[in-house]
Amino acid sequence: MTQHAPSTPGTEVSASHLPPPQVFLGMWDPGSVCVVVPHPLPPPVNPNAPADTPATGMWFSGTVYHVVPTAHLTPLPYDNGELWYGILVGKFVGVTQNQGLALGAVAGISRNSMKSYKSQTQALDVFNHALDLGIVEIHPF
Repeated sequence: MTQHAPSTPGTEVSASHLPPPQVFLGMWDPGSVCVVVPHPLPPPVNPNAPADTPATGMWFSGTVYHVVPTAHLTPLPYDNGELWYGILVGKFVGVTQNQGLALGAVAGISRNSMKSYKSQTQALDVFNHALDLGIVEIHPF
């Protein structure tokens, strides 16, 4: 089942009825932190932004969403040349440098889609093209 972000700017979603997120320390890499949100939530919405403004989310070492974004992802202000992972079909989608996070997104998903890229630009280009084609999908746990 694919879940899409609301298309109405300014739509608010209350998470007060949800259990708190689970935090796993060092699950994949020593010192890493992975936050698992127990329910899909839409990306933050800026009601003052024009409709063609790219979607933004929480940047850690990339951007991941628990719903399919409605606009292209935008790059971080730097690209250190390390590997980036594009997650097109999984428990959540997006681009990240955290291999453990990317593997966690696709673990247990039978028709998952995750691939590594040599740069953030490559990962974003592929993700945004897949978004345009409508093949980015969320498959909940």
